[in-house]
Amino acid sequence: MKEFSYEDVTVKVFDNVFYPTETSKMFIDYFKINHSAFNNASERILDLGCGSGVVSVVLKKIGYENGLCASDISDNAKLNVLENAQINNVDIEVRSGSLYDPWKNEKFDIIIDDISGIAEDVAKASEWFGDSISCESGKDGSALTKIVLDETKNYLKDEGMLFFPILTLSNSTGILEYANSIFDSVEEVSRKSFYLPQEFGEKYKDLIVDLSDKGYIEVEEKFGMYIWETIIYKANFNKKD
Repeated sequence: MKEFSYEDVTVKVFDNVFYPTETSKMFIDYFKINHSAFNNASERILDLGCGSGVVSVVLKKIGYENGLCASDISDNAKLNVLENAQINNVDIEVRSGSLYDPWKNEKFDIIIDDISGIAEDVAKASEWFGDSISCESGKDGSALTKIVLDETKNYLKDEGMLFFPILTLSNSTGILEYANSIFDSVEEVSRKSFYLPQEFGEKYKDLIVDLSDKGYIEVEEKFGMYIWETIIYKANFNKKD
């Protein structure tokens, strides 16, 4: 079992549960900075693809006082969140199931989508998923994200907002175009660049070049290393005048 810390909050990460990445930190940072804008009496927040529950736990600890819900396809993740909630003395409603399946007929003010969104061949080659963590995101990494984008209309309140990441280790241009075809407004709220580990880039150079040529991923080579980005977007169905 591992641990993950965000400032003064520490969570356990069970074996066979996805270890938090920079995407989770980006979500937490954003909601921490914008706490006064989002923490009101009406808000019900869903942490979709919650893993160990770090996003939900930290949001509760930093003062999001109202309904926080979390779900993951993994039953181990559900148990992991429940233990982390107990350790940190916070109340989180946790369910297990694929994507939105655990939340039929329920609506949320804010949905935070942290479902896997990188090209499957990159995921399998990386150390992020291991042998037992699900990553059925498709050749270009868009499969699960597109399902979430499609189904969000059934789970978001009229004034609600979906926050979702697009990683350029996927067909990021295609995913963004797809999001814009569904939502009335899609706005970038956070962006961060990363280098692939040099050893990974050297070992899987042929794979990276092949996926790039096919448009399945969008990376930049610089000084012999590959740069990729994570961009967080806010989307809603409210047309702007």
